[in-house]
Amino acid sequence: YERSHDALTGIINRKTFLLKTEEILRNCRHAVVALWDIKNIKFVNNKYGVENGDKLIKAATRVLDSVSNDRNTITARLSGDEFVTIFFGDKDLDFYKKEVRNLYGLLSNVVVETPDNTEIKIEAAVGTACYPYDAPDIKGLLRCTDSTLLHNKNENGRHSDGIFEYTANY
Repeated sequence: YERSHDALTGIINRKTFLLKTEEILRNCRHAVVALWDIKNIKFVNNKYGVENGDKLIKAATRVLDSVSNDRNTITARLSGDEFVTIFFGDKDLDFYKKEVRNLYGLLSNVVVETPDNTEIKIEAAVGTACYPYDAPDIKGLLRCTDSTLLHNKNENGRHSDGIFEYTANY
């Protein structure tokens, strides 16, 4: 368990996610991978302490992992403030893109309270990529999501829903 799960959040880690998604992609028709970045962790850690940053990470985890009860969705923590979710199966890509948007909306509404009663709203950026159109494997899909995530984080005039998609072939 300790080798396959993140110690702070309890969800699967990068290594386990990569192994699981290799198998998933061999057996599904479509998938959408969403790479999530919780943007204000460093600020919270510096201003309110690491324990409050951890509270923010745990709150984000609860939201992102809430969809993982569905047998066609998996969420993992990749690193400190980065998470990844894969939506997969036989539904069309528009269905999975809508799921990403819904999850983004839920995440954007999360507020964590510090001991001094300061309310901190989660600020997130997300980038997406679609299988098999954008890349044939999880490593390629993650490169695509990283590219769109970086664009999203650096873009001042984001889309109204804050989501950029990789635009290879769809």
